[in-house]
Amino acid sequence: MRLVVRTARRLARPRGGLAWLVPVVAVVAVIVLLHSVVERITMPLEGRLTTETAGREAAALLGAVSIDTPGEDVAATLASARTSDPAACVELGTLMPRPGRATETIAAFELHGCGAGDLGWRVTDGRSPTEPGEIAVSRAMGLGLGESLPDGMLPRRAQIVGIVENHWVRDGHVVLLAPGTWDAFGWPEVAARYPRLTATMVVYSDLLTAETLARSTSSQDDGREAQVHTVVETASVTAGSPLVYRYPATVLLLVVTALVLGLRAPVRRRRVGLLVGQGMRPRPAAAAVHLADAVGITAAVVLASVLGAGLGVIASPIVTRVLGHDVPVLVAPGEPAMRSAGVVVALVALVALVDIRGAGRAPRPARTEPPRTTARHLGAIILAGLAVLVLLTPMDLVGVLFAVILGTAALGLVAPEIVRVLVSRPWSAPSAARLALRRVRRTRGPAAIVLASSLVAVAPATALLTLVATQVDADNAAARTAPSQGQVLYYPGDARVDAMVDDVLRNDVGAGRRIVVHVAFDADSGVLTGTDDALGPVAVLESVEDLELLLATQVDADARSVLEAGGVLWGGPDRGPRLVREDRSTVPLAASIARHVDERWARDYEGFVLTGAVTSAGGSAGEGSIVYTGLDAHAQARIPQALSDAGLDQNLVRTYRPDDPYSMEPAAAAIVTGIALLAVALLVGAARGRVASLRSQASSLSALGVPRTWVATSLASEIVVALMAGAVLGTLLSVGATLAGLARLGFDGVVPVVPLLAYLVGTGVLVAGVVVVAVRQVGTAPVEN
Repeated sequence: MRLVVRTARRLARPRGGLAWLVPVVAVVAVIVLLHSVVERITMPLEGRLTTETAGREAAALLGAVSIDTPGEDVAATLASARTSDPAACVELGTLMPRPGRATETIAAFELHGCGAGDLGWRVTDGRSPTEPGEIAVSRAMGLGLGESLPDGMLPRRAQIVGIVENHWVRDGHVVLLAPGTWDAFGWPEVAARYPRLTATMVVYSDLLTAETLARSTSSQDDGREAQVHTVVETASVTAGSPLVYRYPATVLLLVVTALVLGLRAPVRRRRVGLLVGQGMRPRPAAAAVHLADAVGITAAVVLASVLGAGLGVIASPIVTRVLGHDVPVLVAPGEPAMRSAGVVVALVALVALVDIRGAGRAPRPARTEPPRTTARHLGAIILAGLAVLVLLTPMDLVGVLFAVILGTAALGLVAPEIVRVLVSRPWSAPSAARLALRRVRRTRGPAAIVLASSLVAVAPATALLTLVATQVDADNAAARTAPSQGQVLYYPGDARVDAMVDDVLRNDVGAGRRIVVHVAFDADSGVLTGTDDALGPVAVLESVEDLELLLATQVDADARSVLEAGGVLWGGPDRGPRLVREDRSTVPLAASIARHVDERWARDYEGFVLTGAVTSAGGSAGEGSIVYTGLDAHAQARIPQALSDAGLDQNLVRTYRPDDPYSMEPAAAAIVTGIALLAVALLVGAARGRVASLRSQASSLSALGVPRTWVATSLASEIVVALMAGAVLGTLLSVGATLAGLARLGFDGVVPVVPLLAYLVGTGVLVAGVVVVAVRQVGTAPVEN
C-alpha cells in the first residue's frame, strides 16, 4: 500500500503532468458559477412571510367577491376574522393585463385593517393614497406623480399620488388603491363593463382563523374556491422550474468526468506499462496510476467548486439587485457541484476498480495490441443506448434535451477514434498540415479534446434553442385564436353593455357586416360537438354568405350544397353526417363534408352548420359570439380608445393580433451562453499543453532557419480540422435527435435561424480568439541559443 501511495505521489507531481487538470478546473468552475448562482437565488423566510402572508401565520384565499357591494363583503369578512384574531386584515384585489405585454400582469389591490408596509411596500415619493380615486404605483411601473394609468385599466381615472417600492419584489408591477375604491367603482355595472375586474379577497390572519374562514366560505356553495396558504420554510426561486434549469450541473459534471476519464485512458495505460516495466506488479501499478488521477480530479473539483462559489459570491449583489431576491453568501451542501460530488467520486472509483481488476489478468496469447473495447467504449455504448431509450419512451421537451446531452457525451467518449479516422484519410496538404496529421496520429488526446469541446458547444445549445423556439412557437400558435385579420370578436353578456359595444363598433369605428356565431345545442340544452369524446363545438351560422365572410374565403359548390341540404362542414377529418350529444349519443344529419378552413376559426370550432340543420335535428342555436368583418388596420386600431371613451373595458372586444406575445426567456439564453463558455474552457485546456510543446519545437526549428510561422500553421491545421468535425457531428446529432423527439411529441420542430446563427457566430469569435492566441504564442517562440 505504501508503494502504491508513494508512486501515486510521484505521478501527481507537476513534473508528472498536472497540466491536464487545468481544463477540468476551468470547466467545473464555470458550471458551479452558472448553476450554483441560479439555484441559490432565494427569497428569505422574512421576505416570503411579508409578501405572501403580510407577516401573519397564514393567508386565506377566499376567491372572487360574488356580491354587488364589495365593501360590505369585506367589512363582514373582516369582522368575522377579528372575532378570533384582532390583528387580521383583508386585501381586495385583482390582476390586470400589463399594457403592451400580453403575457404579463399588474396586481391592483386595496387593504383593510393593515397598511401597505405589512406587505413590504414603502412610499419613496409622494404619499399613500387615502381617498377613492387616488393610487400609488410601484417604481417598476415607470410612472410619475400626477400621471394616470393607461386608459381602460380601471373603470375610472385614477390619480397617482405616491410611488412605492418593495425590497423583496423589486420588479413587481403593483397598483395600491385607496380603501373604498372597489366600492366606489359601482357594481354590478362595472363587472359587466370590465369583466376582468373580478375582485378576489385574501384574509391575513392566524392559521386557525384562516382555516375557519376557508371552511365557512367553501360551504356557501357560491362558486368560491377557498384555500389556506402558509409559509413554512425558505425555498429556492427555481424549485418549481423545469428539470433543465435545476439539474444541468449534475449532468454536465458527469459528462465532464466521463470525458476526462475516457480521454486519459491511453495515458494511464502507458503509465501502467512503464511501472510494470520497472518491476512493479500490474494491479499495484494500476492502483497507483488511478489513485494519482483520482486525487487530481478530486482536487480539481474542490478547487473549481471553491473558485466558482467565490465568483458566485461576487456576482450575488448584481443578481440581488437585478432580480430583487437574495443569494446566500455561504455555499450550502446542496449546491450543484457538491450535490454531484458523490456521484463523480463513485464514477471515478468504478472506472478505477474495473481497470485495476483487468490489470491483474494475464494477457491473451498472441495479442500484443490493447483491447479495442475499453471502459470508455462501453460507456459510450451505454450513453448512446440511454439516449435512444429516452427518445423511445414517453417524455417531454426536457427529455429530448437530455437525450441530446447523452448522445453528445457518447460521441465525446469516442472522440479519439473519430480523430483517428479523420487523420487516416489522405489528402493533398502543405507540409505544415502534414506535420499536424503525423502529430495527431502519434498523440490524439489534444485533438480529441478539441473535437469534444466543439461537440459540447454545438449540440446541447442547438437542441436547447430549437426546443425553446418550438415551445415559443407552440405557445404563440395557441394564442393566435379567432378572429382572423380584418375581424373583431365580441362575446355577449349584459344586454345594456352589448348595445353599447354595438354602438361603438357601428358608429365610432364603422365596422362592416355583423355576424352572429351561435353554438349548437340539443333539446336538453346540451352542447353538440363533433367527436365521441365530447370535444370540438360546432358553430351555427345563418347563411353560407356569413360563413364565407367568417372564413374570409369562398365556399365551393360541394360544400355549399352540403350545408344547404342540412349537412355539416368539418374543419378536419370527416366525422360523418352526425353531431354528438354530451351523453355520447348522436344526432343524424343529412350529409357532411371535410375541408381545410381558416386555421384560427378551426381552433374554436370543429365544424360549421346552418341554423336550419340544427333546428330540423331537434336542436337549437344558442348565442355564442358576435363577429364584425371588413375592418381595416386603422379601424381596428381605433377600437380600444373608442371603448375606453364609452366607459368600457378595452379588452371586451378581441382584435386581430399579428404580433406574438411569447418570446425566448433570458434563462435559456444564459444557459446557452454557459455552454459556450464551457466549450471554450475545454478548448483552452486542450490547446495549452500542445502550445507548450510546440513552442519548444518552433524554437529549435527557428534556430535551424525554419520560419516560426511554419509550426504555428501546423497547430492551426490540427485545431481547425478537429473543430470543424465536432461542429458538423454536433449539428447532425442535435438536429436529428431533436426533430425526432419533437415529432414523437407531436410538435413541428422550429429551428431558430437568427438566434442560432448569432450563437454560432458569437461562439466562433471566442474560439477564433483562442486559436489566434495559441498560434501567436507558437509563432513568437523565442529562439534557443
